[in-house]
Amino acid sequence: MKKTAILVSILFVILLNACAPTSTPAPTTAKTSTPSEVPFTPTTPPTATSTPRPRVKACDVLGFLKGMSYVSWDPTNYSHPLSDQSLEALADTGTEWIALGVISFQNDRASLSIDGLIQEDEAVVHAIQTAHALDMNVMIKIAIIFENDPDGWGGSLGETFSPADWDA
Repeated sequence: MKKTAILVSILFVILLNACAPTSTPAPTTAKTSTPSEVPFTPTTPPTATSTPRPRVKACDVLGFLKGMSYVSWDPTNYSHPLSDQSLEALADTGTEWIALGVISFQNDRASLSIDGLIQEDEAVVHAIQTAHALDMNVMIKIAIIFENDPDGWGGSLGETFSPADWDA
């Protein structure tokens, strides 16, 4: 299952890059670069915006939502310039929402702790802020991978939890 998810993610990124607008001027560099050679300069950690975006409530009638899943399996890809270009390409398609994938690891479905996240917090915040700047809304889509529970899936988390376990 993990290989399939990675393959789907790679194909999605390829599709997004293929759909990037061609009218955007290429970055000026001393040599011709391929997408894998785009220079990456880490940015300073982002800060919270002073004006929060409106929240969607369960009772809101939203009508037809134009959205896409947006996921990366690399810790810093969400803050990479190519991610920004992909989000711009999504916005150009009329996408109004993205489901931003945040992947976590737990030992098994009975574990009470998250053992790690794939994406770095700063990269996730950067992607959220970039999407908001492009007038897209963001839903955080959390995926849980059980490292030592081959029969478990994210929806089976806490099947044996007590109320105290859920509080923990």
